[in-house]
Amino acid sequence: MLKSLFAASIGIVALVANGAQAVEVSADERVVALKSEILAIATANQEDLTNLAEVRAQLEPLVAELASLQQLTPEASLERKVGTWQQIWTDDADDLKSNNLFVSVDRKQTYQVVLEGGLFYNVSVIKLPLGLRFSAFLEGAYAPQGDVLGLEFQSLSLRLGGLGEVTQSVQKATEGRLFGLVPFPGGARRPNGPVGVKGEIKSVYIDQDLRVDYGQNLDDGVQDLFILVRSDR
Repeated sequence: MLKSLFAASIGIVALVANGAQAVEVSADERVVALKSEILAIATANQEDLTNLAEVRAQLEPLVAELASLQQLTPEASLERKVGTWQQIWTDDADDLKSNNLFVSVDRKQTYQVVLEGGLFYNVSVIKLPLGLRFSAFLEGAYAPQGDVLGLEFQSLSLRLGGLGEVTQSVQKATEGRLFGLVPFPGGARRPNGPVGVKGEIKSVYIDQDLRVDYGQNLDDGVQDLFILVRSDR
């Protein structure tokens, strides 16, 4: 089966040749197919930390094609970011640092809540032995810098138990009303913790339900891939 993708005046058209038969696929249909494939791969490998390079290699060409089918200004991209997003997959090496024989991050309960006005929270459930759970609230600030967002993590707090309803929990945290939320002992400052770390992130695709980002910690400059789905709609 031979596939060729080209730009036409009416949009992007895919011609799939199978013998004498050809099927035209509109740009919108191709976006739907790409999103489905990306999410299928990301979801199937959500909790696996052993195959990050292999999964990244599968996702990269799909992400590149999806990104080519959307053109957004930085302002429009930022407007779409506001809200609550569940992280489905990432190859961020910082995730590996948080997982060992005693402590691990629940990759199925990892979220980012982006608020208007330059504030965001990365929130996740931390699993410990004997079934203990802590909720982690990593607060950060963001500011537009050209076509990327500059980030800086400002504080890390913990709370015994699960996250509850994520958006409401973050709102209460910003207002100082989240019961049991306490600062991380010692402050968790870099280089041994995330507080004070600066980075950049760029959404190469974002719509009403899927967000695909490339981001980097400025300390290491490594470009990590993030696949997220909106969870507040």
